[in-house]
Amino acid sequence: MFLLLVYFVLNSLNQVETAPNRQFSTLRTEFKKVFTDFDDKIISNLTGWLSEDASLNLDMHVKQLISSSRTTVTVKYRVEDSMNYLTLLNYDIDTCKTLKEMMATGLVKVWFRNIRKYGNLSPSCPIKPSYYNLRNLRLESQSIPVFLRPGDYRIRVFNYNGKANAKAKLRHLVTCVTVEMKFY
Repeated sequence: MFLLLVYFVLNSLNQVETAPNRQFSTLRTEFKKVFTDFDDKIISNLTGWLSEDASLNLDMHVKQLISSSRTTVTVKYRVEDSMNYLTLLNYDIDTCKTLKEMMATGLVKVWFRNIRKYGNLSPSCPIKPSYYNLRNLRLESQSIPVFLRPGDYRIRVFNYNGKANAKAKLRHLVTCVTVEMKFY
């Protein structure tokens, strides 16, 4: 399931259209850190690590069918000369519904097909019990919107069962992955 969520995270960086044709930056990216958490009743393992070349890798073993869930995506930018982060994006989505809608869009379909080169993401819901992975993922410069500036970013993807906008204690964790990265 998390690998599906990586798709949403990376896609969240492509949400703003600046003209009929998107304008992309010439920035490059480097993953700095990855942190994971998961419910061991649903997921038997979720491991994230960085390769020597700072590309992102993930392994996940789903042991229970995931027919529906929600995802909260938060993208933060680190304030210069500080350890504080400023929230740029924070939104909550119906994971499976959003995946279905996104797969109907030509550009997203092409983008998703491209990211599948790095692993075996599930293109639809429900997410079946299986082993999923992502290997040596790097964001390509043409996928970074021009409005993002160089700096340090933190992206958190919290996948849960529960109602939208429910109090945090009512949200049941499925997976959570936080990635720190640098745009330069």
